[in-house]
Amino acid sequence: AHYLTWRDTVTPMMAEPRTARRYANRFPDDAGW
Repeated sequence: AHYLTWRDTVTPMMAEPRTARRYANRFPDDAGW
């Protein structure tokens, strides 16, 4: 809930729309976490 409030509050302050990036785990492999 806090994140959603923050996101909606800062949207007009952003120079450009927010984007998301997903990363692939390379090391250690998933079993190592």
